[in-house]
Amino acid sequence: MTLSEQSISAIARALLNERKALDESLLFWSTPGRIRRYPHSGAAISHELHENASALAELADVLAPWLKQRPDWPAIANSIPPTLTTENA
Repeated sequence: MTLSEQSISAIARALLNERKALDESLLFWSTPGRIRRYPHSGAAISHELHENASALAELADVLAPWLKQRPDWPAIANSIPPTLTTENA
């Protein structure tokens, strides 16, 4: 199955929109009072951000290299978690 450019762009937009929502959620849940009351919420959102960054990186490497030209790409790339290999596992 081949994806059209329009489909690839739609996937990228959805991932970027999700990233924006996750960033806003992380900011909301990172206030000192909320951290004390809900200590695990920030970790869960951070995990989702890592998964989102990984999906964007995979999309950029395979189908949408133009993503790497975005001004926010360095921030996205820096949030990609290191993959486990047999060397560091």
